[in-house]
Formats: sequence, C-alpha cells, structure tokens
Amino acid sequence: MAIKISASKEEQTMGNKNSSGLFLGVVFVLLLCGILVLSLWVSEMSRSSNQINELVESRLAILEEQLQLADSTSTEFLSDINTQLQFLDKEIRKLWDLSNKRNKANILKLTLDMSKQSKLLKDIAITPVSYTHLRAHQT
Repeated sequence: MAIKISASKEEQTMGNKNSSGLFLGVVFVLLLCGILVLSLWVSEMSRSSNQINELVESRLAILEEQLQLADSTSTEFLSDINTQLQFLDKEIRKLWDLSNKRNKANILKLTLDMSKQSKLLKDIAITPVSYTHLRAHQT
C-alpha cells in the first residue's frame, strides 16, 4: 500500500483555500460597506434631527418672548385696573359720606316739620267748633 502524493491534489486544496479566503474577504468587504452605509444613515438622521431641534428651539424662544410680553402687558393692565378701582372706591365713599350728611340734615328737618304738623293737628282736633259755624259752612 503505497500512497501516492501528487502535486495536483495540493493545488486543489490550495484552490479551495483561496476560494474560501476570497469568499471570506468578499463577506468582510460587504460587512464593512454595510457598516459604512449604516454610519452614513445614522449621521444623516442625526443631522436632520439637529435641524428639527434647532427649529423647535427657535419656535420655543419666540413663544417665550410672546409669553413674557403678554405677562408684562397683563401685569400692567391689572395694576392700572387696581389703581382705577381704588380711585372709584374713594369717590364712592366721598359721595356716600356727602349723601349721608345731606340725608341727616333732611331727616332732622323733616322730623322737626312732622312734630310741628303733629302739634298743629292736635290743636285742631282739640279745638271745639260751634254748631252755627258748621251750618255756615254747609250753605
């Protein structure tokens, strides 16, 4: 039993090794290309998200400015209304006091007039009238 060693078998195994190495190289290159494409896609997505973030931040800044302006305007408006209400309250109190003073004077005058009228009515009711006087009024 003799084993024959020939150069052609070694060439076949070398050819198989070369083809499997070539296959592994192609797979490696494809993996690298996939990783490169994936990294480019991630980079583009982050760039577009950065643009969206900048747009959102600018809109937020505008809204904050408008909110501050509205807040300051409403604060000024409320302070003006408060000042006006205080002024009107003082004026109402002045008018109320003036009205009370006048009413007190009028009430006192009316009370005196009523007592005079009451006294006159009592005098009239107490004074007797003669029969002839009454007959004179009938004709």
